[in-house]
Amino acid sequence: MNRWLALMLKLLVSGTLLFLLFRRIEAQQLHVLLRRANVGLIGLAVSMYTLGQILCAYRWKLLLNAVGFDLPLARTVSLYFLGMFFNLFFPTMVGGDAVKVYYLTREFGDIPRSTTTVLMDRDAGLGALLLVAVVVSGVARVRFLDVPMFPLLVGMFAAFGVANLLLFYDPTYRRLARWFERLRWTRLAGLTRQLHAAFSAYRQSLDRLLGAVGLSLLFDMALIGFAYLAARAIGWPVAFTYFCVFIPLIALISMVPITVYGFGLREYAFVFFFSRVGMSEEASLLLSFLFFFIVLVSSLPGAVVYIFYRRRPVS
Repeated sequence: MNRWLALMLKLLVSGTLLFLLFRRIEAQQLHVLLRRANVGLIGLAVSMYTLGQILCAYRWKLLLNAVGFDLPLARTVSLYFLGMFFNLFFPTMVGGDAVKVYYLTREFGDIPRSTTTVLMDRDAGLGALLLVAVVVSGVARVRFLDVPMFPLLVGMFAAFGVANLLLFYDPTYRRLARWFERLRWTRLAGLTRQLHAAFSAYRQSLDRLLGAVGLSLLFDMALIGFAYLAARAIGWPVAFTYFCVFIPLIALISMVPITVYGFGLREYAFVFFFSRVGMSEEASLLLSFLFFFIVLVSSLPGAVVYIFYRRRPVS
């Protein structure tokens, strides 16, 4: 009952935000922009995003190897697209991560290490996104509403760094395990120690961890690039530096678990940021819809994987 209530509330938030947006939008202008859209550029954006996801799957394989999981690249790509596909149907934008944990556990029978690899994959992606935004905002001196973005983004990146230090800080796990034991939650105490061992493995595999961050940077540039191509496709060329700053912020905002797959929240963020740097509100909203459409089309291979999925023997 609680899960259904939470889902209904998220649907209500998404619907309310979209309703408020469409009240401000001129439907005729939106239709004109859509008719003028450059299909070739949209197709190129889809190709860029799909290739970027294959790159992310290889990043995940590096992180899998670091904890002792040997999964063939083709299988890794299949499970990655499976997670992307299910992301579209879960109440949050990280629902596909839970699906990847589930299927990876079916492959190897190890929940803590499976969970750790997915968390580290997400962590590497977010860290690289923030790094791109910090560097570009500093070098290009990007301002928004006449406020420099660099100090804000540096603060966010610092907070992200502190969270990661706690993630790899041994006393964090020891104290949690002792606390669970005092409460006689022995299973949680054991799980905490297993997670500690899995995260500690990455300190012994810094080369793979750095490789994952490097691949994340390449993917993030592809992500920003396809959003830029989508804007060009509807005839609104905005400076590329704004995309380097706004797309990471929109990605983070969309992950706030108050809507279904970021609907409404993501669109509002697109309109809020891009309508203040030269795009019309109609174009900003259409850009957000194209962004989702490109992700949707690129995620469809995951449906094929789901239909034909076959479980390997647990290794």
